[in-house]
Amino acid sequence: MSKDVKGKILKNMDRFLVEAPETPFGTRLKRMEHIDIPEYRLRIGDYRVYYRLEDKTVWIMMVCHEKKADRFLRRFS
Repeated sequence: MSKDVKGKILKNMDRFLVEAPETPFGTRLKRMEHIDIPEYRLRIGDYRVYYRLEDKTVWIMMVCHEKKADRFLRRFS
């Protein structure tokens, strides 16, 4: 993962996960269906950030390219 991509991911995580991590935002941020953990997905270009909430704490479970997302999610279904 390049420095530019890392920066873009961190910028978007800061923008969407600090203020209201449980609020859906179009197709970018959504609550996962038919799966308990991870609870949410944040889409950042070709990358996905999977996370769950516990009280007011955001637990990042995985940051991966969209091609590897299915493999990650299969663990929880």
